[in-house]
Amino acid sequence: MVISMNLFRFQQLENFQRRSSRFMGSSIRPQFDWTNQICRIGISAGPLARRKKHMRKTVLILMVIIFCQSEAQLVKSYGFKVGLAAESQKWEFAAITTLAVDTKIRTGIDVGVFIEWLDIPYFSVLTELHYIQKGAKCTSNVMWTIVDRNSPQGYVDQGYYSFTPRLDYLSIPLLVKFRFATPVCSAYLVVGPRIDFFLSRHGTDWLVMTNDYQKINFGGTYGIGLEQFSLVPFNIGAEFRYSPSYQKSYTANNLTVNNQSMEFLLLIGL
Repeated sequence: MVISMNLFRFQQLENFQRRSSRFMGSSIRPQFDWTNQICRIGISAGPLARRKKHMRKTVLILMVIIFCQSEAQLVKSYGFKVGLAAESQKWEFAAITTLAVDTKIRTGIDVGVFIEWLDIPYFSVLTELHYIQKGAKCTSNVMWTIVDRNSPQGYVDQGYYSFTPRLDYLSIPLLVKFRFATPVCSAYLVVGPRIDFFLSRHGTDWLVMTNDYQKINFGGTYGIGLEQFSLVPFNIGAEFRYSPSYQKSYTANNLTVNNQSMEFLLLIGL
């Protein structure tokens, strides 16, 4: 805009000089030095453009520094956890049936990764992603028999019908972590909600039932743990958890099943 206004004034000045020369009858026409004026305009505009470019670079560098510092303060640590899961289930039949199932603990594996957020004293937040095996050792009150023509009865009792289903889940807990530092290590409590996604089933004895298992299940996680920072250059620790389900994992007309588990985990973090 400044350059356009200057050019417009220069053009008016030249027209005035041209008319003055015609009126005076002179053949000498003063020439306007366009090159000099344009050079002056370029010289005056150049430093301003350079200053704007320098300011943009400075703002960009400051934004990068602020972002890096905020990231460093936002993420406290990250790593993985691995351990064993002691799984069990609760089977509840309707009163009109005589069926019953006795369940015992089944051992599976639990493998996951975590990110710990908010590097502030006594408090942080954990987001985790776990692959966990659930299920139970089940024994029903139904006798299992096989046909045997050599037997006087025509069959042989094989005992009560038992099965050991395994259900694989993708588990995503969101936990609040309360830390208590000691001279030797750091103790902590974790508590929060959890969502489990049903992945697959194993065990043909339970095939009919697991076809109708809930694909998404909500629950909670409660745990305690210890962390050690001084012995090795990275963070190591151990953790015990109790993870009940607040939602029925399986629901039918006469039967409901609910999952619950306990996990013992070892952790390595950076």
